[in-house]
Amino acid sequence: MFGSYHPMRNVTAPEREADPVTVGGPVCTSADVFATDRPIARPERNDILAIGNAGSYGYELASQFHSQPRPAEVALEDGDSRVVRRRETLDDVTRVEQ
Repeated sequence: MFGSYHPMRNVTAPEREADPVTVGGPVCTSADVFATDRPIARPERNDILAIGNAGSYGYELASQFHSQPRPAEVALEDGDSRVVRRRETLDDVTRVEQ
């Protein structure tokens, strides 16, 4: 975002041929772009992309801008992973609205 470099890779299919792609986030603003014309293993629908240095997409800097639920957090240790904070739902976001 805002011209920052975010390392990224296709976790689902790293063996695919690399193509230049533009990767954007879920918020419909022009600032929500992680990379433009970045060669990575060609992503397809439902692939998981690992995006490093994501800042406000991590829980500690996340907001509920445009009613976006905050992300889950996963801890990694010795090759194991576990969810330490579940992803919010739209019900979580709207619970305090009247």
